[in-house]
Amino acid sequence: MKAKTPGYAEFLPADRGRARQQMQALRLGDFIGVRYDIKSHAAPFEIYNLAADPQQRHDLGGNTEFAAMQREMHDTVLRVRRPDASAPRPYDAELVPALRVEKIAPGVEWRAYEIAAPWVAKLDAMPPAARGVQAAPDLSHTPPGRDFAMLFSGFIEAPEDGEYTFSVKTDTGALLRIHEATVLECDPTFSEKREASGAIRLQKGRHPFRLYYRHRGADDPALALNWSRGGAPAEPIPAAAFSHLESP
Repeated sequence: MKAKTPGYAEFLPADRGRARQQMQALRLGDFIGVRYDIKSHAAPFEIYNLAADPQQRHDLGGNTEFAAMQREMHDTVLRVRRPDASAPRPYDAELVPALRVEKIAPGVEWRAYEIAAPWVAKLDAMPPAARGVQAAPDLSHTPPGRDFAMLFSGFIEAPEDGEYTFSVKTDTGALLRIHEATVLECDPTFSEKREASGAIRLQKGRHPFRLYYRHRGADDPALALNWSRGGAPAEPIPAAAFSHLESP
């Protein structure tokens, strides 16, 4: 039996008992996009202005003035979600769309933090002890002391459409996000493994990334980020593949 929406009295009659099956909901500001019984990634979103239409009576998804939002919702759901073999979806084989980026410069931004993080922490909103730009993610600008964390960010350029397997080796812990999707996580706090890998299907072009690293203890700091394509052996990502936004 197909899963259906509940028959709550607060729901519009047309929404009570509606077949859901493969379903998605995405919030962008005051707008929500929903789609039911998805057969392919091309399935359009119903779009509602929650601020003006909280009961979702008026579907704006087919209006020409919402064509850009429709495209944004289709791209966003691919950039935030990771396929799960235990819960396959009709859009798992789609390529994650690249970004059109202007005014970029070579290299990646790095930020150093003098903290003793018990796990790989989200550092984005924290003030760094030091920051700068370097050719590629490495530990050439680590702060003094035995306990610290690093955040590397910018863009990785995929030279062609396809599946890319990223891998990391580290002494203490690292996490890689591409767009908003977590591609891999390695943290010996929870596992003895000091390396991890993850695959993601990327469209040719630039993709934003954030690489988090933490170091604690007496071991020498170590961080190596590699990639492979088409079953080839893993190799370091060339510096030419990295870029960041130019400072205004």
